[in-house]
Amino acid sequence: MLKFVPMKNLGFLLLTLLFLGSCDSDFKVGADYKEVTIIYGLLDAGNAGGMQYIKITKGFYSETEDNTILAANPDSIYYNDLDVKVEEYNNGNLSNTFTCNKVDLATLPEPILKEEGDFASNPNYAYIFPASLDPKREYKLIVKNNESGSVITANTGIIDTTKNVFTIIKPFTANAQLQFADPNQNYIFSWKAPERAALFDILLQFYYDDINLVTKDTVKKHFDMPLGTSIPRTNAAMSYNMENLVFYSLLNANVGAAPTNVVRRVDTTKLYFIGGDTVIQKYIDVNNAQGGLTSDQIKPFFTNLSRDGVRGKDVLGIFGSRATRFAGDLVFDDATYDSIINGSKTRSLNFVGRSID
Repeated sequence: MLKFVPMKNLGFLLLTLLFLGSCDSDFKVGADYKEVTIIYGLLDAGNAGGMQYIKITKGFYSETEDNTILAANPDSIYYNDLDVKVEEYNNGNLSNTFTCNKVDLATLPEPILKEEGDFASNPNYAYIFPASLDPKREYKLIVKNNESGSVITANTGIIDTTKNVFTIIKPFTANAQLQFADPNQNYIFSWKAPERAALFDILLQFYYDDINLVTKDTVKKHFDMPLGTSIPRTNAAMSYNMENLVFYSLLNANVGAAPTNVVRRVDTTKLYFIGGDTVIQKYIDVNNAQGGLTSDQIKPFFTNLSRDGVRGKDVLGIFGSRATRFAGDLVFDDATYDSIINGSKTRSLNFVGRSID
């Protein structure tokens, strides 16, 4: 599931696969060329099919050409000849090596499309490999540029995603219903946190139908609602108190007023809890500390990547771990459906019922 939104807000990076967003790189390297590499990879033992993704792009700057034109050229942001692999270590001993294959994510059976923007959106290259990740083992990323000879490395552990370790407590019953009816009230999520996780996001995927009353066409749609982002770990028993108004604000912002002759029906939802490791936490903490009214200098970005053995040498991004726990396909209680359909906060969205009605 998860797609990445890189750069500034890595909280939503947890919610949505960090490296598959629209922003890539634009770094001024001065008169003399030097290679600058941007890498984002979060290993996730909870990914469907065990598929893991590493996004690798290059920074560039031209003193003589229009950089927005260069950004639209895939050759400006992707490398031609990289060897990418991930090594697995058991108590310091190499136990497995995974070769990462370069693929266009837009051509996968379930395509991952890149948002439109200044940077080339087609193709959308990344390096992938399938693996059953073991939380008791360590993993090392090795990226070799066969043109320059440089080698980039980073290490990470794995967050345990097994149910007895990463457990959703609320909502997690056989007939769980989300109760967001009163915008002025709160809803409390709760879960058991895995040991390596340092912060959490809660993501609701909201599904609905757009129905054209003239053509009778039905279009199924959905979008991601970040109900909670960058929630810091406090102890093994976690809870998060969400204002219900957040749900209605996100619903309005993403759905928008209904066009003429269009009615909508609410479908089931999907709820995810996502944990991020200390690498992600450090990335967020450092990047959030940049700038401000009292700042008089640009501080370096955090990275755990090293080029030729030197941490942060002409390389940006992170290689870490996250854990995804799917709560299930959930429905709202009757009072919440009524608030979505008839409430003052969302009446203009023109929801008239449920898809199952």
